[in-house]
Amino acid sequence: MSNFVMSLASSPSISHPVELAANPFCHYHYSNLTKILQHWQVNESDFRGFIRDFLPPARFLESGIGYYALTHDVTKMLKAHSPCLKDRQYVPTSNNVIASNRALGVGYPVSALHLGAGQGGWCPPLALQRLGPQDDVNAVAVEQIVSLLQDKTLPFGQDLCLLRADTSYGKAIFLAPLYDLDDLVLIVRLRAGMKVWFKAPDGDPTGGTRRIFGDKFYLTDTSQWKTYHKKGVPYQVWHEALCEQQADEHLEKQAVLANHRKVILDIRRWNDLLIRTKEGASMKDKPMDVLRVQVFDAESRQPIFDRPMFLAVSGKRKSQLDSALAQEQYRERYDVEPYYRFGKNKLLMDKLQTPTAEHLDPWLRMVQISSWLLFTASEEIGQVFCPVWQKYLPKNKSAQDQPLQPLTIAQTQRAAHLLFSTFDPALFLPLKCKKGKGRQKGDTFPQRTRFNVVKKTKKSIRKLKNQQNE
Repeated sequence: MSNFVMSLASSPSISHPVELAANPFCHYHYSNLTKILQHWQVNESDFRGFIRDFLPPARFLESGIGYYALTHDVTKMLKAHSPCLKDRQYVPTSNNVIASNRALGVGYPVSALHLGAGQGGWCPPLALQRLGPQDDVNAVAVEQIVSLLQDKTLPFGQDLCLLRADTSYGKAIFLAPLYDLDDLVLIVRLRAGMKVWFKAPDGDPTGGTRRIFGDKFYLTDTSQWKTYHKKGVPYQVWHEALCEQQADEHLEKQAVLANHRKVILDIRRWNDLLIRTKEGASMKDKPMDVLRVQVFDAESRQPIFDRPMFLAVSGKRKSQLDSALAQEQYRERYDVEPYYRFGKNKLLMDKLQTPTAEHLDPWLRMVQISSWLLFTASEEIGQVFCPVWQKYLPKNKSAQDQPLQPLTIAQTQRAAHLLFSTFDPALFLPLKCKKGKGRQKGDTFPQRTRFNVVKKTKKSIRKLKNQQNE
C-alpha cells in the first residue's frame, strides 16, 4: 500500500492507475493493487489515528478564539461504462453542449468532508464515503460531521468549528441536527427566493398559544408579484423582500478578486431569523442570522453579479462570528472545487477500473491518504520543481521569490520525488515469497453479472432499506 500511495503522490503525468507500476517508488507489479483493494481494510478510526499528528494548529479569530474550518460537499465518480459494478446511479454532471447544463451521468456520489487549511488552497479530505442508492445524502453528511466532532482524540470538538456548505445544505433536515453541537457554527448558502420569518413579538393579545413565526419575507432584492400555476390555473403571490427591511448590521469592505479587479463588498445582516420545520426537523427554536453579500465595482459602483448571495450563519455561537469573516470563510469554501479537479485528474480518484464495487472504497482511502501525504510533505519540500521554461510562470516565480509561501498541491506533487528519494528504500522492497501456481490450462472464469443503473426514488430507497432490514 505504501508503494502505491507514494507513487500516486509523486506521479503528476499519469492518467491511469496501471501506470503507477512504472514509478520508481513502486516495487510491485500492478496486479498487486487488486490484492490490496481486496484485503486492505482501514476504518475511520485507523485513518484518524494516521492523520492525528499531521493536523495543522487552530486558526484564531480577532477575539483570540481558536477555530478550525471544515467544508462539506458531494462529488461524483463517473462509471458510465462499467456495467459489472453494482448499485450505479444517475448523478448530475456538467455538459457544455446542453444549454441548461443539467446533464446526467452514471456512477456514484461521494460524500466528502474537508479540512480548510486556509493557505495555498489546501483542503485535505477528512472523509470520503461512496454513497449507495439506500443512503440519504443529508443523513450521511450529518453523521460524518457529528462523528468527527465527537471524537475525543481529535481537536475539532475542543475548539470552535466553522462548517461551510453550499445551497444543497440550506434546509432544515441538515441544519436542525447540527444545531445541537455546542461548538459548531454553520455558514451555509441559501437559495435565492426562499422564505424566512422574523420571530413573533412577545405577548399575544388573544391569550392563546404563543406564536413563534412572525412576518414572512423572501430572499430577494425587491418586492414583487410572483405568478404560480395550480392545476393549470394561474394565481399570484406577493413576495415581500427581506432586503427592503432594516438590517441589524451593514458594512462595506474593499477586496480584490482573483483577476486583480478591485471591488467593494456590501454586506448586510439580519439576526435571529427562522425557517419552517420540514420532514420532521424542527427549526422553531433554532434561529439563524442571514447575510446578504453584493459585489460592486470599486470605480463604477455597479453590481458585478445579477443577484446577491445570501448566507445563513447558524449555531449556538453564531454571535462570535462577525459578518466580514463569515463572508471570507464561505469564499474559502470554493477551494474544494479545484481539489476535486486535481483529485480526479492527478490522483486518479475516479480512474480505477474494477468489476467489484467494494474495491472503490479502499481506493478512495488511498486517494485520501495520498492527499494528506502531500499536505504534510509541502512544508518539508519547500521548493518549486518545474522545467526551466516554466520557472517564469507567475505561480512558480512567486513561490521561488517567497520561500515561506506554502506550495500548492500541484507544486507539491511535482516535487514530491525529491523528498521520497531520501527515504530508505529497504523499507518498501517486496519480501521474498514463493510464486503462485497460476491458472491451469483450460480453466475459465464465469461470466460476470451485469447490473442495471438504479434510478433513485423515494419508493426505491424504502424498498432497499426494507431488504437490508430483512
